[in-house]
Amino acid sequence: MRRALGFTLAAAFMFVAAVPAAHQKAVFCGDNPDVHPPAMLVPVDEAAAQPDFFTFRARLQVAVAARDVDAVMAAAAPNVRLGFGGDDGTQRLRQSLSGETAAPFWTSIARVLAHGGAFTSGTFQAPYYYARWPRGADAFECSAILGHGVNVRGGPRPDAPVVATANYELVRHSVSGLSVPTDGWTGWTAVEMRNGRRGYVRNDYLGSPIGLRASFNRVNGQWRLTALVAGD
Repeated sequence: MRRALGFTLAAAFMFVAAVPAAHQKAVFCGDNPDVHPPAMLVPVDEAAAQPDFFTFRARLQVAVAARDVDAVMAAAAPNVRLGFGGDDGTQRLRQSLSGETAAPFWTSIARVLAHGGAFTSGTFQAPYYYARWPRGADAFECSAILGHGVNVRGGPRPDAPVVATANYELVRHSVSGLSVPTDGWTGWTAVEMRNGRRGYVRNDYLGSPIGLRASFNRVNGQWRLTALVAGD
């Protein structure tokens, strides 16, 4: 009897282990079936933990709001990282901040600085949804809701009915069956919530950990912007 029972359990174990990953229960916003990301990503801002950095960031925010290229250059490290192709440095950063096409870049930098961040081994990383992106959460298919009571609407327009509200939660933005706006209502993303609700959220209320992000370190005793990159 023991031998038969042992054989049965072993066979059952082999059957479960042989089930293809595609047939295993998917983890919402997860990139690892063994890790379950938290439902929410609450904002955090640790800048005040180091007062000199807090002051440095505040001055940088003023410079960005004023579109002061020279002040931003002074805040950046000479070899500031700007991507993954090796085209780095303050000269390249100055080019990105100048000219008629620079406005969206300025806006993106201001957004990064406005959404907190956290220290990791002496480096301050911003925004918070990059610095504290949960382990096991899929950075390519999911984003964080940036607010409490954010409206999820039935269509990609401000007058569409509200189908749900979201509170600092992770949502999937790779959603089949929901169309991308083509009628002039740009700036919206189709999302799926953990409870299965689907709808559209304004991009202003979504944060991706692979969007623009910044790192700050001490260089010769002074805080400097050492990286400003997007993508992966």
